[in-house]
Parts: sequence; structure tokens; C-alpha cells
Amino acid sequence: MVNGSLQKHEAIMLSTQETLTAIHISEPPPWLQSNVPFKTYSTYYNAGNFYTINHNAINKKVGDGLREGETDDRDAEHGDTEEEEDGEYECWQNLHFDWNSNFCSSYARMAGAYPRLYAQREDQSWAKMLLPETYHAEPPNWTTDRRYGAFNGDLPLVLSLVAFSFPAAQMSTLFEASFQGSRWRLPTNGPHGRIDKRGIVVDVWPYGSTTIHDLRELEGGVYGPMFY
Repeated sequence: MVNGSLQKHEAIMLSTQETLTAIHISEPPPWLQSNVPFKTYSTYYNAGNFYTINHNAINKKVGDGLREGETDDRDAEHGDTEEEEDGEYECWQNLHFDWNSNFCSSYARMAGAYPRLYAQREDQSWAKMLLPETYHAEPPNWTTDRRYGAFNGDLPLVLSLVAFSFPAAQMSTLFEASFQGSRWRLPTNGPHGRIDKRGIVVDVWPYGSTTIHDLRELEGGVYGPMFY
């Protein structure tokens, strides 16, 4: 189990026109308060692992996966994964991935089937910035073939990983500046923001003419991989 609290809440609004064209990050503006975001994820880092849940953990208490009387002496990824009636998980989930074996690609999600990336290339510096080594592909699945190793995921989760790749004090500025030409341009090295017991809450909202359908297609890779 991970203890601690989440203190940062950012609203991320996305614009799409055949691809992701703009990202705006800010405190939730007043006009959003009466609306429902596309998705909300809370993501928490501790001891080399990311834990996540699909609601705002600042406003709603998150369990630790332990039943009454249990002690926290087991792997956190084997926690209770019961869902509530509204589809929200009650307990932190270890970041996992679904795999697409046809394209050797990975999809980041809270309740994915696999603990590591499907495939990875040496030239993918973004993977080293987004993810600790515990989530990197197993050595047999490293390749030089540029057809393999694409990465997509649930939008607020992927955006949380991007945010964690920057030092906390510079996160908002570097987050927007690193999105150029409809692509992420993450630094290839340098300090990151993966500090033990740090958490981030990300709401994703459609922006401008963007629809919920557009955001779902963006997640699914219709416009291409988020990272390649």
C-alpha cells in the first residue's frame, strides 16, 4: 500500500483536428465546475512504482487494498481490485499495460494485463523519461525494428506520466513547452519529478470543437501513437 496524499490538481484540456493539436494546463476554470470531465485519474509515485485510480483522490478517500486486520507485507499490485457500482475503483492499482501483439505496442491503463511494456527500442528515450525501469520491456523484447514499440494509453494516465517526467517546480511550464508540432518532445535526460509519495490528479476535458469521440479515438491510436 502507498500512504500519503495528493495535493496537485490540474485540468488538462485537449484540442484535436485529425491529431492532437493543442494542450492547455491550468487550475480548473470556473466554467468547468458544473461539467463532467472526459476522464479523471489520480496517479501516485512511490518506491519505483506508479499507483493510479480513476477518480479524484483528493475529494474521495482511496483504500489500500487491505482487508480489515491485514498488514501491508505483500506486493501492492495484488491489492483488492473491486469496483464500485459507478465503475470507480476503491483501491490504488499498480500501473499496468495491455498489449497489441499485431503491432508489438503497449497501452497504459489502470487495470491492464501486463506489468511491463510489450516491446522497446534503444532509441526510445521517452520511455526512460516516462517510466522507471520496472516498467520497461523485458530484455528479449528489445528491438531495433522501428515498426515496434508504439505507446498509447488512457489520456489522463499518460498525461500524468508526462507530468512526472518534469521536476515538480517546472512541471506546468515544461509540460506545455514540450508539446510541439502535435508531438511530445521530452528531454532525453535530466532531472524528473518522480519523488516518493508525490501525487497528481489530472482531469481531461474536450476543448474547442473537440468531442468525446475525438478523445476516444486519440486514446485508441486512430491519429497515430502518442509515443513512438
